[in-house]
Order: sequence, then structure tokens, then C-alpha cells
Amino acid sequence: PAAEVAAILDECGLDLAQLSGDEPPEDLALLGERAFKALRPRDVVAAASLAAIYPRRAASPALLVDASAGAGRFGGAGQTGDWAAARALAAQRPILLAGGLRPENIAAAVAAVQPWGVDVASGVESSPGRKDPAKMQAFVRAAHGR
Repeated sequence: PAAEVAAILDECGLDLAQLSGDEPPEDLALLGERAFKALRPRDVVAAASLAAIYPRRAASPALLVDASAGAGRFGGAGQTGDWAAARALAAQRPILLAGGLRPENIAAAVAAVQPWGVDVASGVESSPGRKDPAKMQAFVRAAHGR
């Protein structure tokens, strides 16, 4: 529940929460600028209909656009999402882009989508749950176009 998320944010001194499950849009509204919602649209039409129910922010993202990993799965599949759907949303509001991002594709993803920011996890791991410093450096360099 949103009240529990807010209490955790307060207790831990955190700035933001990523809502990645089946939380209702009202939870994001109750948390305001303290949270953003991960969406997994399968195409541009789905992206538009999902985004219509979430608040639009001018300066910070309310939405993270991730790959659709299948029913009941919430990310971490290493699959890229529909960049056209993400681009359609990024043209309307600031978004975070996630889903299958790696050092090899981040420059293309940023050029195609023009997100406010990106989210990476398995794309910079040497094995599940183990971040690889060289991959992380390569990712950041590629994201910045270097």
C-alpha cells in the first residue's frame, strides 16, 4: 500500500520508490513525486492507453518503460522493449527507459527513445546479481556517447 511505501521511504531516508508490481494508479498519485511506475507496454497503442491513467510530470519521470517479460514477471528478463512505444511516451513526458539495455545497445536506445534517464541491471552483470565494473564503465561511456 502507498502508505507503507511512504513510511519506508521516510524511515530509510530514500528519495524515490520504483513501483514495479500490480500497484493501482492511485498509489502513484498518493506518493506524488516520491515514486514512479514501471510499465511494460507491448506496443505504441498499449503505451498510450497505459500512460493515460498515470500523472504527467514536467520535470521528473512518473513512468519507467520496461520490456514486457510476460504475465506475472516484472523485469530482469534481459529483453529489450518496444522502443517505438517508449519513444511515443518520451515525446509526451519525461520517462526512464529499461529493458535489455547493455553497453552494446544503450547508444542506439538513447538515440531512438530520447528518455529522461535509463535503468540497467542484468545488462551490466557478469553473472546473475553480480555487477561487472568494466561493463558498468562501458555502459556509462556508451550512454554518454563516448
